[in-house]
Amino acid sequence: MGFVGKVLVAHPNLDSPFFRQSVIFVYEDIERQGSQGIILNKPSRFPVKQIFEAKGYDVDYPEMVHRGGPINEKSVSLLHSGDWTSTNTYPIGNYSLSSDQFMIEKMSTGNAPTNWRLVGGVCGWGPGQLQAEIEGSLPHTKNKNWLTVPTTDRILFEYDGDEQWRYGLEIASQQMVDQYF
Repeated sequence: MGFVGKVLVAHPNLDSPFFRQSVIFVYEDIERQGSQGIILNKPSRFPVKQIFEAKGYDVDYPEMVHRGGPINEKSVSLLHSGDWTSTNTYPIGNYSLSSDQFMIEKMSTGNAPTNWRLVGGVCGWGPGQLQAEIEGSLPHTKNKNWLTVPTTDRILFEYDGDEQWRYGLEIASQQMVDQYF
């Protein structure tokens, strides 16, 4: 289906406690199985360095692990630029998602992608659910939950937290203006 590789920006009216003001990268969208993605702008309190130390590696990455979603929160995935691979790397357009022990080992030696974000957990939607949330066709609400914006290095990696969400809203607003004028 059509949402793989897209960036979702939470609509300002979305008041879900977990997904409020989220920016999500969709990495899977299969008609009969549903969709999966990772939240990009919700840093946890855990430094990336802690994950490496738990595996016996001493690194100097100042980044924080991000909360990728409420499903399987202890699983760690790396969203990264397509210039790098590991043993379990899944390409998605110009980007990739890796999730394996070897990625930690490679990065511990300084062999890291140009751009990356480490997340724990994923988001999931049942078949047709994501499309309904984007279109605003859910039975219990007439509001759209998600705005879609183009996927760029800037939206994926250069911002974080509320600033990343606000940047996504700016892009979505500009798209609407461009569409009508």
